[in-house]
Amino acid sequence: MICNNCKNEVNDFLTEDTTCPFCHKDLNSPDNNYNLNSEFSESNIDVNKNTNSIFLGKTQKKSIPISTFSFFFMHILFFIPFINLIFLFLFSFKNNINENRKAFARSILVWYALFCTALLALIATLLVLRYPLDLYFWFTKFKEIINSIPDF
Repeated sequence: MICNNCKNEVNDFLTEDTTCPFCHKDLNSPDNNYNLNSEFSESNIDVNKNTNSIFLGKTQKKSIPISTFSFFFMHILFFIPFINLIFLFLFSFKNNINENRKAFARSILVWYALFCTALLALIATLLVLRYPLDLYFWFTKFKEIINSIPDF
């Protein structure tokens, strides 16, 4: 059965009463008015009469959940130096990108910003306290600390 209001296909065995699980309208009502409060409207939905399938408009495509493979691909892409920054900014600030991909890329940018801020704060603290920034100095200090641990 197809809902007259939202044009979604409703399986008869999923609904015990006569309300649509998508738009919560009565399935037996003869009116063909679309719900103006929802994202689905007549201009965004193209219903193919032969197959009863719905083709989403541009506004709905931007909010479709991302597949597991897409997340996996983005993680691999974000491990590549310099290319990751290009794609992070592209995914974060381009207009026609999926909202989930945009949110994920922005969260990665926030992590990068926090890491860089913490690193700069550490370097500034070391400079203020006049500790050397030489790695050899810190490796020898670390080796001394490790060697001073008693054996059991």
